[in-house]
Amino acid sequence: MYNDFVIVGPAGDPAGIKGMKQATEALKRISQRGSTFISRGDKSGTHIAEMELWGRQESTIRILVCSL
Repeated sequence: MYNDFVIVGPAGDPAGIKGMKQATEALKRISQRGSTFISRGDKSGTHIAEMELWGRQESTIRILVCSL
C-alpha cells in the first residue's frame, strides 16, 4: 500500500510548487513562502502520513484542518 499526495491550489501558484514531484519538497516550499495549507484532517492513513511529513519540516506552517 502507498499514499499519493495531491496538492491543489490557486491557478497563480503563490507557493511556486507547480510541477514538483516530491511531496516533502512541495511542503517545504509552502512553508518557506508562508502559504496557507488546508488539511483534510480525517485521521486516515494518508492524513497521518501527511502530518509525519510536516513533522519533518524545520519551519513552522499554519495548517487549517477541515473535515470532509
